[in-house]
Amino acid sequence: MSEEMRSQFEKYYEQGLSYLKIENYVEAANSFKKASNYQKNHAEAWHLAGFALIKQQRQAEAGMYLQRALLEYEHLIVQGVQRDHNFYQKACIHAFFKDKALVLQCLSNALSLDSNLAEVALKEEAFAPYYEDQEFKEVLHAHLNRLYKLRYKGKNLRKEDLKAEQLEKRRFFIEELKSNQWQTEDFEQLLDSETGVAPQAFASYEKNPDLHFAVGYYMDENLIYLELKSRTDQEDVQAYRVYQADDIKALVHVIIQFQDSLKESNWTELIESLVDVCDSLLFEMPDGRKVRVA
Repeated sequence: MSEEMRSQFEKYYEQGLSYLKIENYVEAANSFKKASNYQKNHAEAWHLAGFALIKQQRQAEAGMYLQRALLEYEHLIVQGVQRDHNFYQKACIHAFFKDKALVLQCLSNALSLDSNLAEVALKEEAFAPYYEDQEFKEVLHAHLNRLYKLRYKGKNLRKEDLKAEQLEKRRFFIEELKSNQWQTEDFEQLLDSETGVAPQAFASYEKNPDLHFAVGYYMDENLIYLELKSRTDQEDVQAYRVYQADDIKALVHVIIQFQDSLKESNWTELIESLVDVCDSLLFEMPDGRKVRVA
């Protein structure tokens, strides 16, 4: 694609997104149609054009754009590109065509690659007709349960609630941070209450003058939950939430590796290194939305 065509595509695609935000579906559809003329294999442009046409009750025309989107999503899946996202988008389109079997098949494929999409599906407009469908619920159920088990549940714990090996993992994690000049809190003291407490603690590394680099860690039966934040000022915070159950040593190694060199310019390198050692990594947007990174 020439630079001029790319520029025209980006112009109309961005226009379409802007019109969607203000619910101007006529102009959104027109913009996405123009965008698809400049980049004919862009699945999202075809999909969003179809979506905007649906909003105008132009079902027949929408169907043509969505059929093309299905084809482009399938090409991406075959190429191994963002297969979770593309299977999910295919499920949304099949919902428009009222093909339940393909909705469930594509959704199952998407969730097998990214369980976080189960929560997205619960609020997905395209799936509204299936919310009460038992088969649809069953597809989501196992993945929702997995997510709930992964995440910090806020349960009050005592030391006896944790196995010795789990305590040892947490001791190792905290002691390694301490030995590398992090300021830490002793989570075990938080577990000494007779009634138990939600064992939350905090660690910070303050030697790096270019970036505030902090870790909040929460302990439950299965995991250490980390929240890594990059902050350039009080109003500009990027948060990554790491759900890590197993390889604590590898996780600590990545953090230590970057603690003195981490800057805004190489923050992405840190995240890419975490991808290899995390069970799940989410990026939290400023508005609270969470986007799966790994």
